[in-house]
Amino acid sequence: MDFPEWAQLKLSKFVNNPKNFLVFIGSPGLGKTYFCSCLVEWALKTFPSFRYYNEGLLLQRIRDGMDMFKGDYLKHLKLLIDDPLIMLDDIGSQGINEWRAEVIFDTIDHRYNSMLPTVLTSNFTRREFEENYHPRLCSRIFDKDNIIIEISDGIDKRRQV
Repeated sequence: MDFPEWAQLKLSKFVNNPKNFLVFIGSPGLGKTYFCSCLVEWALKTFPSFRYYNEGLLLQRIRDGMDMFKGDYLKHLKLLIDDPLIMLDDIGSQGINEWRAEVIFDTIDHRYNSMLPTVLTSNFTRREFEENYHPRLCSRIFDKDNIIIEISDGIDKRRQV
């Protein structure tokens, strides 16, 4: 993965001191999902447990658990995201409706308030987050203490010849 030097420095800062959020946002095809897979070996060595979800999988797991928790998705969500590290890939990829926005907010809010290290990726730009999500969510994602890697002019590796 060809990461600009400034982004490598930010990633190194997170890997050496995993706290708060590492947010990697940018255009499709940059390798954000591949980036998450590259963190797996580090995560296995660093944390007693971790979980990876793309947004669609997290939403599906919540739906699947609704009967067990009698419609209280928050109890089930907290069980899904209580690991010391969570990687949530492709935020916004499932489209945005009221329920999805609420689930993403509750996920981010829980991780943020618990001060648990969290890796987030999305094709959305910061501006698109601000246009599509509540300001409270954006405030947590783009907190000054988080590490933000935004590459909006990257090359789609899927389209390279």
